[in-house]
Amino acid sequence: MGQVGSAKSDTKVNEEIVSKWRRLNPKEKVTYGSTIEEEKRSTIIAIGFSTFSSVFCTHLHRPLCNFLIQMFNPDTSSIELHGNVFQISAADFGRVMGLKNTDEDVQLGGPIQDEHVRELVKIYCGNDKRALVSDLAKKLEKCENANDDFKVRFMMLALGTLLYPTSSLSVSGNYLTPLRIPGKIESKNWANHAFNLLREGVRSFKKNKGAYVNGSLLSG
Repeated sequence: MGQVGSAKSDTKVNEEIVSKWRRLNPKEKVTYGSTIEEEKRSTIIAIGFSTFSSVFCTHLHRPLCNFLIQMFNPDTSSIELHGNVFQISAADFGRVMGLKNTDEDVQLGGPIQDEHVRELVKIYCGNDKRALVSDLAKKLEKCENANDDFKVRFMMLALGTLLYPTSSLSVSGNYLTPLRIPGKIESKNWANHAFNLLREGVRSFKKNKGAYVNGSLLSG
């Protein structure tokens, strides 16, 4: 089993392992945590992100995360615990994370060709084609109701901080591609896509012996 790189201090490594959710201040975390208004909470649940309507985990236990990562085999989608090997599927990941596991694949990669999506990138990301996590959290807090704008901003923040976290403090405008039609958000297979990204993140982490893992560790 590969070991976690030790060149950096424990504090630095911990901050890199933990998602950008860990870096938001308490007020920003509450924005879409336990005090979300009922209308917004119902909307979040309806689009297939039930667990995300009340997130209370603000820290990840580094030793536990490292243990689970080392025990997880991304090639066989299995984890070894106490001498027993358990298979883990996208459906299992979806149940733990409260995500829908539907039929429509999520498309995120490649350049943005759709003109409508390009306009959305200008609106939500500006000229940098990326949206700062802190800005998304502040603007989400100002949404007065659970309209399409709320859905898109919530999804970008959830994708960038909880579901597909990286080491960056901003969210790619590419995330707007599957969000171009807010009414179809719930039909996307978020569970399968997030699970595949986590597998790839663990695979890369073990191969390169990095300091952080791309992908959602909250499922652990």
